[in-house]
Amino acid sequence: MRKIAIICLSGLDNFLDWADRLKPEYEVRKFLVNNSHDIFEALNWGEIIWLEWANESAIEALKIFENMNHPVKLNKKIVCRLHSYEALSGYVPQLKTEWIDRMVFVSEYLREFVNPACNSVVIPNGVDIDSIPFLDPNPGFDIAVVGGISHKKNPAMVLQILCKLDSRFKIHWAGAFQEPRYEVYLKHMVREMGLTDNVIFYGHVSDMNEFWKGKNYLLSTSVWEAHNYSIMEAMARGIQPVIHNFPGADRLYIEEWLFNETGRAVLMFEKIEKYRDNMGLRNYVIENGWTLEYQVNKIKEMLNNV
Repeated sequence: MRKIAIICLSGLDNFLDWADRLKPEYEVRKFLVNNSHDIFEALNWGEIIWLEWANESAIEALKIFENMNHPVKLNKKIVCRLHSYEALSGYVPQLKTEWIDRMVFVSEYLREFVNPACNSVVIPNGVDIDSIPFLDPNPGFDIAVVGGISHKKNPAMVLQILCKLDSRFKIHWAGAFQEPRYEVYLKHMVREMGLTDNVIFYGHVSDMNEFWKGKNYLLSTSVWEAHNYSIMEAMARGIQPVIHNFPGADRLYIEEWLFNETGRAVLMFEKIEKYRDNMGLRNYVIENGWTLEYQVNKIKEMLNNV
């Protein structure tokens, strides 16, 4: 049984639901690393080295691997998965790609953007569809916004849309503030725009199944996503997404769900019931292979060919 060592910076292991499902075909260990010693231990143990995130830990792992004794490196294979933020953070040019046997991207647009100097494959993120209840929401006025609050999520646009909607609409905002500047700004603007009764900040939410109950829509205003989990999770529940047209969004979603400017988003909320198909949203996730089962099968297929 081949041993897979997953190297991931401590605290960034949010997207490893697939790992345990590789058993019993593989022996899998997650190494949540904090230093070079942790990385060396993982490199020494594994036969397949999975670098989760193409970030600092991947850069360091590849440097260490390059300097390991040749007999130790013999027959080891390295896989590196790049999500999105790494592509814009200056990490990719620092990767010693000559040691990477396969680079994994979560979307085709992201792969084209990075244009890696190594073999690559696209394996989309997946949600555990069997554990996600279908909610089949009725028309209403409750909008979910989900994700850590930072510049990437373009949070100011949320308020610009809300202030143009019927006063019965409410924003339910799940996610911790990741940048203090935005916490000060958003809470200030909520007061200044007279939206105190229309915006609820939940902070980090542990039980998302409970949070999604009663929500009628998901609003995503991100400036860039590779393959967003919250959109998939909403759709799997039958919750209609309204999505800012970030680069590559048109490769993932249909035109009716996308907006370029706030006026279009407001119009979408006003007319959304005309094209709502709750079960169709869930089926869209399944048919596009955005499920955990599909993701695991594609990872196994890729590993068998490395």
